[in-house]
Amino acid sequence: MTNESRLAFGFGFHPGTNEYKVVRIVEQEQPTSLEQRIEVFTLGKPMWMINRKNPFLLRMQPYAASFNGALHWLGQDKQNGSTIIVSFDLESENFQQIPTPDNCKSRLDRKDWRVVVLGGCLCMVDYNDHKRADIWSMKIYGVKESWIKEYTVMPFERLIGPSRPLCVLPNRNILIELQYLPESLYAYSVDLMTIYKIRVRDLPPRHSCRVVSVVDDTL
Repeated sequence: MTNESRLAFGFGFHPGTNEYKVVRIVEQEQPTSLEQRIEVFTLGKPMWMINRKNPFLLRMQPYAASFNGALHWLGQDKQNGSTIIVSFDLESENFQQIPTPDNCKSRLDRKDWRVVVLGGCLCMVDYNDHKRADIWSMKIYGVKESWIKEYTVMPFERLIGPSRPLCVLPNRNILIELQYLPESLYAYSVDLMTIYKIRVRDLPPRHSCRVVSVVDDTL
């Protein structure tokens, strides 16, 4: 592996096979192209396997959204260059395209979009240059017409730096992780439209503690 390689990972579980898998994306710049190698490790098996069936170019995000037995990233259609949602089925290990909201297509090429799981739905977050965050929910998985803009988090300027929504709490507060900084859990009240900090006593140092979301986050 050369110094020009970049890595991104996804981790998920498929209930049909009862298997946990890690997916590693290895990206390298070639003289005339950008190449990605997809490697899959199944818990309990001895080695990484190379998947050669990816027709898309995946965006190198810090995490993948694990939902419905598949991992999800934003990506690019190699044929027409459009930005899409790419899913990787953890059973068949096949890639496929998930439809995106029609109202968002003209803005998807921006880098401040993320795919997450909230409230039992696959969601897209539009950070709008970090002035606010619009959260689109796919209410019926795989059905394009079921996308709705469900939440808007503002004023988003209080959350300085990269962040991601983690889950929707029963009181309709959205738990948000502010990445790379200590004491970085916040909650946004959908009803009151306010953001407040969550303080956790005796929290270990940031380098030894990480909030993760593996499967459906409905609480």
